[in-house]
Amino acid sequence: VDLNGQCPVQVFARRTREPVLRFHSIDLGITETIRDAASLRDYRDPRRPFALPRAALCHLGLGSGLPDGSDLGPWLERSGGGLELTLLCAVPKGSGLGTSSILAGTVLAALQRFYGISAPPEELYLGVLELEQMLTTGGGWQDQIGGLGGGVKYCESRPGLLPRPIVHHLDSWLFAEPQATSRMTLFYTGITRLAKSILKDVVDRVDGKDRSFLFTHRRLRDLAGEARDAIALRDLDALAFVVGASFRENRLVHASTTNERIEVLMRAAAPFVTGAKLLGAGGGGYALFISPDSRSAEALKALLAADFEDERARLFDFSLNARGLETTVS
Repeated sequence: VDLNGQCPVQVFARRTREPVLRFHSIDLGITETIRDAASLRDYRDPRRPFALPRAALCHLGLGSGLPDGSDLGPWLERSGGGLELTLLCAVPKGSGLGTSSILAGTVLAALQRFYGISAPPEELYLGVLELEQMLTTGGGWQDQIGGLGGGVKYCESRPGLLPRPIVHHLDSWLFAEPQATSRMTLFYTGITRLAKSILKDVVDRVDGKDRSFLFTHRRLRDLAGEARDAIALRDLDALAFVVGASFRENRLVHASTTNERIEVLMRAAAPFVTGAKLLGAGGGGYALFISPDSRSAEALKALLAADFEDERARLFDFSLNARGLETTVS
């Protein structure tokens, strides 16, 4: 989706005469310059502002074979000069909108175009997964597909050691027509969380073959199919039911899916919605609400603005992005 009328994740790459790597973050207001191989390879803390572009450049082989103490200057001069990479991410990390994976995909796509590397979408999806493992965050399995591919999608995974997704593009009517979108509300709770520890706990319980846990996971898979059918039938009430049921199952998957602040928010919103859930791994980030009609949705927005907005938490306008990833050269 686009948020408040703009693509929330953008990356700009340009050649520089000075043989260094320079990273800028527009939203964070910070800049960092990399001059040696050791600094480039220092990407394993995902909380560092520029861990992601460091990992992406290493993934593409930049500085490969150079000892840690080596100056990157001669290597960069041989490859045509330095690189300036500017990131704009209008969504906080830990928001539940798959920001990390989508930003990783956008960075990789920009660098591939910059260095003249051609890669099909499936290879880009896999590259994001590899980046997330390099960063030790454990994600990258599906969020990048949601962000880099346009429109509404239903995704399946084929068996194998490497993920090989099958992406079905669905009817976008429910997310494009005003009579449906006027019943939807997107609210940022102001709470962020890193999904890394949640994912590890979930995987450990799956590997442990806990029967009740596996039953819940199968139910989540079935709900995805029900959501696909509701979207195909243009039945927003059915989709609202699936959204609410999904959040109930999420609570069973991991205790940190919710907390007291979230429960207060959900109880206050309940009279105005037929389905609601936190997006992503839960515990904070964005919440999606679906109301029975547009009047209830307006009443919900008024409630959220009056009682829950603060310097971080706020309402967002969102619209379906039908194009997905776009790469341009100027």
